[in-house]
Amino acid sequence: MEELELFHSFSTWLRFEIDRLASSTISEELSEKEATMEHGKILTYIQQCMKASPLRAYLSNVSPEDSGKDRQQAENGSSVLEMLDKQIRSQELGQPEGGVLPQVEFLVNYLVDKASAVFNGIAEAERRSVRFGQPTRIELENRVSKLDVSMSITEHEFIYTAPRPVL
Repeated sequence: MEELELFHSFSTWLRFEIDRLASSTISEELSEKEATMEHGKILTYIQQCMKASPLRAYLSNVSPEDSGKDRQQAENGSSVLEMLDKQIRSQELGQPEGGVLPQVEFLVNYLVDKASAVFNGIAEAERRSVRFGQPTRIELENRVSKLDVSMSITEHEFIYTAPRPVL
């Protein structure tokens, strides 16, 4: 029950921070909420309960050396989704670490790099006045539960591999 109480304090604080960042001005209501928070309980939750959380396996720091193998494998066309599923299953079975794909930091950095490449490609196409065609609607017979897309960049072109639905 104590952990639940601490979590409640933490989640109230987290909601306050989200509201504060979403708001352009600090309202009287937000200031009043901050005054009623129990900061000691929030810090206790962060220092004790979060360290013992099952999520800690996904929140550790990732060094560039550790991420190299998984990044190289993903860049060579391996399905990131399949690699991630495999590594999470091994972690859940208690097997020794097989990679860094389940780490949130690695995934965020990888996706930021990929998104930057896509947006830079679009910006470059816009600068060259390339016109994009009309989108085409694709209908499949079965429901798609997962979708895997791969992209790569060469020196002068952007290559997009069509999505492969996993049915």
